[in-house]
Amino acid sequence: MQTDKPHYLSGERMWLRAHLVDALNHRPMFMSRYVYVELFNPFGELVRRAQIRPDSTGAYAGYIDLDQGLPEGGWLVPGQVCRVGFKAVNPSGTGEEISGTVYNSREEEVTRFSSLKLGMGFFVFIPAEGERYHAVCATGRA
Repeated sequence: MQTDKPHYLSGERMWLRAHLVDALNHRPMFMSRYVYVELFNPFGELVRRAQIRPDSTGAYAGYIDLDQGLPEGGWLVPGQVCRVGFKAVNPSGTGEEISGTVYNSREEEVTRFSSLKLGMGFFVFIPAEGERYHAVCATGRA
């Protein structure tokens, strides 16, 4: 199984390519009309399933759309340095340059951030046990 890149964000399209080959001679096998690709969340629950047919070369190529509503699937580990990635999009779905501040539940500033390119960026902080965080963002537009 191959994908077009190693990491994805909600709302992106994951392009896939699979090859069925004989384990002994590595020659293509045409035993199946379809390959089923399944995407699971960290809790083992099925999130997406795609049925992919082979092309004329015997390769199975297709995609899975990752809905905007899919959770990011990661955890913040209390007491450890955590790197949090983000992508800001405008109503038309294109990346939007933003900046913002992360606050804890007492409204204390934890860290600041800004997008680096096409609305994507990251920030680093050390989360506290049992603490909740939220971000306040602003675009560069008036």
